[in-house]
Amino acid sequence: MPIKKILLIRFSSIGDIILTTPLIGSLKNYFKDNYQIDYLTKDRYAELLQGQTAIKEVFRLVPGFHNLLKMLSLIRNRKYTIVIDLHRSLRSRFLFFFCPATIKIKCAKSYLGKYILLFLKMSPLGSPHHQTHRYYNTLQKHNLNLIPQSPKLYPSPQNFERTKQWLRAMTQPIITLSPSAKWQTKRWPDFYFSTLAQKIVELFHAHIFLIGGVEDQTLCHKIQQGAGKYVTNLAGQLSLLESVALLSYSRLLISNDSAAVHMAESIPIPVILILGPTVKEFGFFPLHPRSIILEETLPCRPCSSHGGNHCPIGTHDCMLRLTPERVLRSMQTLLTQN
Repeated sequence: MPIKKILLIRFSSIGDIILTTPLIGSLKNYFKDNYQIDYLTKDRYAELLQGQTAIKEVFRLVPGFHNLLKMLSLIRNRKYTIVIDLHRSLRSRFLFFFCPATIKIKCAKSYLGKYILLFLKMSPLGSPHHQTHRYYNTLQKHNLNLIPQSPKLYPSPQNFERTKQWLRAMTQPIITLSPSAKWQTKRWPDFYFSTLAQKIVELFHAHIFLIGGVEDQTLCHKIQQGAGKYVTNLAGQLSLLESVALLSYSRLLISNDSAAVHMAESIPIPVILILGPTVKEFGFFPLHPRSIILEETLPCRPCSSHGGNHCPIGTHDCMLRLTPERVLRSMQTLLTQN
């Protein structure tokens, strides 16, 4: 009897892919060895699925419509029993529509809920629902009653070994900062990060690591220069899973609303999350019991579901009112907890 197959589709981005990893383990536990699980994502994010032993094969989509057609031909020939679209983008919908399967599941996006939050400044669902819970709720409607798991990434021994070159002979506790975000309005000011790093070194005798992509090198260098000694800028020097390996040695992560939050969750370590134009009701927040979310209650929040390049009212109060002193108090609270 041929083995049955499941295909999960999520092309991007880093944090969103991390938040699909609980489903991988849950589906494996539910179907045991009766089903093969494959995953389709963009080539540049496939690294995130390294070590996921429940996945049989990772398909890597590269840019270009002709490559999309090749991928369609490939997955059609696999004859999947279940196809789950976890993205609902134009490309994923195209593949989902033309890929035959006995069961086809679309994980709906809460467009109405977002619009109510953005324009009426109220949550239609009451307390925030995490994105991972939304995935499980969708599958439950298709009679897949899975046991929820937490996000999990698996850095390799090589990832850990490369990270250790910056940690050898280090005796101070490590605090990691992730000062960037895709959109400008989601970024806490760089001079706040510099001040915070200075104070952490003074008060907690810690060593600070700054993480980010190649595009964040200038920002992190500026923060490092403003902060002084015991601050190491690793932006652009680590792969995705090397960043996760570094985080595993950290006491905590302080971050904007970015993928680094979900990386920390996959370990897990506590996070101090600084929210500006976005709100936790969108479903992307840390679940670690010791994590802290810092945000200002303002009539203009949320102003965007993803952030933007400019504050719509020109004040950026949602970020500027969250002072370094407030973050330090939260950090002191977190580090003194058992």
